Amino acid sequence: AKRNKSSAFRSPLEEFTQKALDRAGLKFEYEKDVYLLQPSFTSPHEIIEWKGVKEIKQTKIRKITYTPDFTGEGWVIEVKGHRTNEFNIKWKLFKYLIQKEKPMFICLPRNQKQVIEALTE
Repeated sequence: AKRNKSSAFRSPLEEFTQKALDRAGLKFEYEKDVYLLQPSFTSPHEIIEWKGVKEIKQTKIRKITYTPDFTGEGWVIEVKGHRTNEFNIKWKLFKYLIQKEKPMFICLPRNQKQVIEALTE
């Protein structure tokens, strides 16, 4: 999603979350931390795909990264009103990636009520 020109955030829910974090006195970064879910690689196989009618041959596969909306010391909040299939896969890979890290609070609120509930727990 692209950023709204009148806001630094991609959605009204992100803006609401930023204000709620400020009211709670929590220090945070917005879209700063990038997690590498899969590194880029070169396949030993010839891969042919079609995008529309165009044939694409490739062997270099791009990396997959995930950038959470809000991060702080020991926590991540990703606000997501609408979850796409692509996001669901990245979210699952992210949870797998961080399972061996130190304990972390991870939250995926979908509306303002859930943001408030997450910040009061």
